Amino acid sequence: MTWTLMHKNIKVLDMELHDQTANIQQILNVYNIPHIPLGVCSESGKLSFTELDKWWNGRAIPAS
Repeated sequence: MTWTLMHKNIKVLDMELHDQTANIQQILNVYNIPHIPLGVCSESGKLSFTELDKWWNGRAIPAS
């Protein structure tokens, strides 16, 4: 399933999520690097897939 991460009305990136676990499978397109969540880019300014997945899982609503 493909989703677009938005910051208000600004497209940030497209990502593919696993249908059952909702974990990020792949980053498809990056539109706006300055609007990527804080702490997700490495020190060199490159998008870190691992950090984005951690951030995404921390934003999820708990099952309970």
